[in-house]
Amino acid sequence: MSSISKINRDGKTLYKVCFDLPRYNNKRRKSSRTFPPKTPYAEVKAFALQKDREYQTGKKLLVENSNITFKELAEIYLKEFLIGLSPTTIASYESILKNSKPYGVFNVIGNLPINKVNLTCLQGYILRLSEEGISAKTIKNTYMVISSVFKLAIKMGIITKDRNPMDDVVLPKLTKPNADAYTEEEVKLILQRAKEDNNDKIYLLLLVALFLGLRRGEIIGLKFSKIDFKTGKITIDENRVVVKGKAYVKPPKTNSGIREVIAPKLLMDELRKVYNDYLTHKLKYGKGFIDSEAIFTHNNGTPYTPQGIGNLYQRFLKRNPDIPPKNFHMLRHTFCSQLLRANLDIKTVSALMGHSHIDITLTRYAHSYEEGKKEAAEKLDNIFNNSFESA
Repeated sequence: MSSISKINRDGKTLYKVCFDLPRYNNKRRKSSRTFPPKTPYAEVKAFALQKDREYQTGKKLLVENSNITFKELAEIYLKEFLIGLSPTTIASYESILKNSKPYGVFNVIGNLPINKVNLTCLQGYILRLSEEGISAKTIKNTYMVISSVFKLAIKMGIITKDRNPMDDVVLPKLTKPNADAYTEEEVKLILQRAKEDNNDKIYLLLLVALFLGLRRGEIIGLKFSKIDFKTGKITIDENRVVVKGKAYVKPPKTNSGIREVIAPKLLMDELRKVYNDYLTHKLKYGKGFIDSEAIFTHNNGTPYTPQGIGNLYQRFLKRNPDIPPKNFHMLRHTFCSQLLRANLDIKTVSALMGHSHIDITLTRYAHSYEEGKKEAAEKLDNIFNNSFESA
């Protein structure tokens, strides 16, 4: 069992947790962790309980089944060792492991004893995924989940640290293509068609996506209470997701994702109109109205889901076949690309996008950034050429 003690270091009090590791080759193993000053005791206690759980689970596995399969350990991993992760992350792990297709993880390596799975087996599996046409990003995500299960096997003492077959697996090269954004003329056409559309939701949706560059979860997380109708300032601090039919509200992906943006007048005019409609529906439905404050709702106040606004957009594209069909996320790329082509400084663009670092913006939108610099140079050329000609 783990123990928690206080130690003094450089005049500061720290918590230290000593804990047992599952036996390996019948040898007792111990370890410890010292927490930084001012770490809440609740966090220390939770860590100690987690280590006790790992010890007891590992002990049981070693005693009852030394030939536990990859699938059996992965099921334990999903059930007991994903504490603190978001519902969407947990759902994505489950989806990767339980993929029902012939090349799904459980279908290929699930029934193999985990201590028998070797590098040749796993490298062959990665090669098969690549041959099936699975993207390098998805393969990398699959690798990370499989690796997490093997790390648990090490913690449990089922395999030794120098026996982790994932250490030497080679992944396909991950390349990020340039963002496939809409052109300026296409944006004008999209907004014109959306304004004329019979579905009044689509115009606001496209204004928000193209003028604010928000992710889908951020769009449906927008609330009227987060809008300053006098200044046009909008606070982005919620991301709404739906997992297995249940809605969750969580912060944006990174701390940088919490940000304030200024909406153009065109968008603010539409938001005022939609807010008035929201209040009208609230009076009409009375007690049956769900007062979610969400900007994107059905008439009874029920917020849209990420899939709901995605479907709204796809139906709009089907009604307008002359608009090049691109997935919804390309509207966010279009927002960023337009800013870069307008030569807005990269630091501001990165902040508006909610990126954690400007390198993300530069890498993903290199093409638009270079186009913006080229256009700036051409403008300078024209200015100075005109000056010389008039001199």
